[in-house]
Amino acid sequence: MIQSIDGTRKIINHTRFGCALQRTARGLLSYSVTKQGYGFQDGGCQLFAEALYIWSDGQLRPRAAYTGNRAQHVFVQGQSIAFDSDGIAIIPDMRRKLELLECLVNVRFGNYRWGQSPTIPRDMVESEYLARMIGEELGCFRSIHEIVNG
Repeated sequence: MIQSIDGTRKIINHTRFGCALQRTARGLLSYSVTKQGYGFQDGGCQLFAEALYIWSDGQLRPRAAYTGNRAQHVFVQGQSIAFDSDGIAIIPDMRRKLELLECLVNVRFGNYRWGQSPTIPRDMVESEYLARMIGEELGCFRSIHEIVNG
């Protein structure tokens, strides 16, 4: 387990990189809320996921959690690790998080095409800015290659 949820429903990362990613996202959150009017877990998930995709030079692939045919949460994934503004998680932990914190049921994961969901905002300029900020905080994506290929 690389991510868990404590008794107060707080996301706990158990890796240095997961903690650093979560800390970086929290640092960028006030910018996003001020600029866009929403955070990365309440409407802005695609902004942050696409920023991670850009930062990774396309090595992380876009994925989404679906209920029925509707994308509910967008994230990116390496071979076996999911990345979002809460840090990194294996897919079973991502499912548990979405069920517990977002009250989603019958969640399935699948590929996602940027902009495919009209209810999840997309802004390439903002994602590119966030990608630069992520790079400044976390360094080069290649430095975490072993995490991505789990």
